[in-house]
Amino acid sequence: MGKETCKKNFYEKEEMVKTLVDADRSKKSFKILKDVIFNSSVEELKILDLGCGNGEFMKIIADLDRKVKVWGIDTSNLAINQVEKKGFRGFVVDINRRKLPFPEDFFDIIYSGDVIEHLVDPDLMIKEVKRTLKEDGFLILTTPNLASWYNRLLLLFGFQPIFSEVSTEKVFGRPGSEIVGHLRLYTLKSLKDFLSHHGLKIINIEGAYFHGFNSILKAIDNFFTRFPSISSILVVTAQRTQNLSRGNLNSC
Repeated sequence: MGKETCKKNFYEKEEMVKTLVDADRSKKSFKILKDVIFNSSVEELKILDLGCGNGEFMKIIADLDRKVKVWGIDTSNLAINQVEKKGFRGFVVDINRRKLPFPEDFFDIIYSGDVIEHLVDPDLMIKEVKRTLKEDGFLILTTPNLASWYNRLLLLFGFQPIFSEVSTEKVFGRPGSEIVGHLRLYTLKSLKDFLSHHGLKIINIEGAYFHGFNSILKAIDNFFTRFPSISSILVVTAQRTQNLSRGNLNSC
């Protein structure tokens, strides 16, 4: 099955796209976006959805307020076609290899939901995020946590961590059967150090539960969201400025 066929299959699975949009990580990202938007004095907020898929999350953001203008970036022509059908401006860009088609200091907010773990060159992405963010602009980023509570248990008993893959053909050594193409996995510490290295200051960290678990595991996983360092998913808010403390998020 070719790469473009895989993309087509994903974007044609409306139920899967809806599941991701409704996932805990997306809801928590949406709440952060909402807080930033409603507390901003900027007349027209410019927002980029970096890894926008078919534009469903873009639509949710745009519906929040008339002062919001949203752009989308994705590697899939199929995805961007759907984005443009929804009335948004989208660009096909492989952030592994190409810079973003925007000038410096352009965006107020960049949202990137579960993208960075798929990249060969995450440094280019973060450099481009910093370049195109305005001073005091926000990055809201989600990614699976390599050091989640169950991954620690799996490693203890010699299993491959969930979200990790050793083959492009089949899942080996861990629960699950779906290949999702994760290349980079982060612990909370490594993600904080990585963003700090590129000049982005973390101002808020939350944990989110994994949508793919059954009800019992989901309840346990939801409990561990209280402790981001061992939660399933990391939801990180960072800012380009070096002078903002974590407590200022709600007064931006």
